[in-house]
Amino acid sequence: GEIPLYWDAGFKHDIPHWRMSWGFDVFGGLMERSYRLSEIETRKVPTWFVPFVEYRLRDDLLLTMELVNAFEGGTKRIREVYVGPRRDQVRAYVDRRELTWGRTLEIRLRKSFGR
Repeated sequence: GEIPLYWDAGFKHDIPHWRMSWGFDVFGGLMERSYRLSEIETRKVPTWFVPFVEYRLRDDLLLTMELVNAFEGGTKRIREVYVGPRRDQVRAYVDRRELTWGRTLEIRLRKSFGR
């Protein structure tokens, strides 16, 4: 069978003079599988690219902006539905779907205490 390989990588570049950083995170190969009495559901997520910018407003206050799902990828969902318990191996049908959604801009403000 398949052996899923999940991977991720990131890059961050600090610009101290401007009190900011920029970079990106990228990951791929994510696959989840759920087993139920009469169903197996598999979700596969393609490679995601998430660029970001961080700006330090003060020593204890950080503003971060991320563009999540920059390439507008989706998820493949495969449901294998069985007539009865899976152990009987009588499959009723297989439902394959491509679930897609757009990119999202996330803005976070993080405050540190006790500095």
